[in-house]
Amino acid sequence: MFRGYNNSIKKLKKSKFIYDSIITITGSGIGKVLSLLCTLIIAKTLESNMYGVQTLFKSTITTVSFLSIFGLQITITSFIAKKKNKSEIAETLSSSLIFIGITSFLFSIIYTGFINKSFITEINNVYYIFLLIFIGSFSSSSSLFFNGVLAGLGMFKQISIINLVSGLIAILILPYVAVHFSLKGVLNVLPFFLFLNSSLYIIALLSKNILIIKKGYGNLIELLKLTIPISLQEICFPLYTFFLNYCIISILGNEYLGVYSTAISFYIMFLFVPGILRNVVLKHFSSKENESKKLQNEILNQSIILNLILTIIPIIVFISVYKYIAIFLGESYSQIKFLLIPMSVMAIVSSISNPLYQYYIANFKNWKLFYMRFVRDLCTFTIIFIMLKFSFFSKNESLAYIMIISSLTSAVLFLYMYFEKSKN
Repeated sequence: MFRGYNNSIKKLKKSKFIYDSIITITGSGIGKVLSLLCTLIIAKTLESNMYGVQTLFKSTITTVSFLSIFGLQITITSFIAKKKNKSEIAETLSSSLIFIGITSFLFSIIYTGFINKSFITEINNVYYIFLLIFIGSFSSSSSLFFNGVLAGLGMFKQISIINLVSGLIAILILPYVAVHFSLKGVLNVLPFFLFLNSSLYIIALLSKNILIIKKGYGNLIELLKLTIPISLQEICFPLYTFFLNYCIISILGNEYLGVYSTAISFYIMFLFVPGILRNVVLKHFSSKENESKKLQNEILNQSIILNLILTIIPIIVFISVYKYIAIFLGESYSQIKFLLIPMSVMAIVSSISNPLYQYYIANFKNWKLFYMRFVRDLCTFTIIFIMLKFSFFSKNESLAYIMIISSLTSAVLFLYMYFEKSKN
């Protein structure tokens, strides 16, 4: 038994996947903790009502950025992992950034027209609202894209450092702005913070001499063809999140969206490590050295177990110190205590599902994955909308049931995907 255990330890030590995972986790984990502290300070300062408005603004930027990037942040990782020609990579990056800039501009116009009335009290200029959304969304989508590029190049240490520095900058700047300039200050500064974050990636890529303006499309057309189903599935989640936030703020009120958004910040914290590891998983699934079914199954099982462990640990830590967090946040966030268990279950289901998504993408089952995730998100949103619209539960119970429904639909999808994979 001990011999088998020792062999397993030696195997893990030699595993490039595990090594890259540890490198990625180290700095990024600290950076995310700092970002969470920043979020909590802002939430406490603005209180649930104003924080709900800030959430809708941030959700708008996130949605536009995901629409603009068209799934390229995932496709580029797999593309670079398979390519060795530096000039070809540089040409593709150049054309991709131009594409992202154009789409960010167009979607920012559309969303400004749709949502500007929610922020007109704080920012009394529709053109300036558009500028903020465009700067924020282009910066955010660029960061996602650059993250995918660095992952494809195997520069996981640089990703880790960037996430650490980003967390430090966030906690030094954003809480100060919230305390001294309230909601209006946060709305003005957030897009420029995202631009600063994007600049960190640019500095890292310039050192590799591949982030240069070049004529030609490179493999952009090929990438766009491959990325259509990926972009559709990547768009599903931010659209689902945006319309869910819009429903909550319209039906339940600003303060409920503030509470829900703060709870989701903890949920994102639980999932941060599995989230940053998805590029590591995708790179190793896409690598030519891991094309055999046996090796892919080994990576899949390792990543599911690793994700599960690295999600449960922060959940346990969070629950053990929650009473102190509750005191810090104040009375306006008292409802979060009813969301602890639903939020934890939702995080666990999501964490073990992530590696399966990357497995399907790496094996070119993109359309199949899109159909499954689209059906899940549509069913989830429809059930939640009916539940909120017709007041099946009290307002105080609604947020918990939103998380329970999300967990159930995600669990059903995970089981179905795993069953489908086992048949092949």
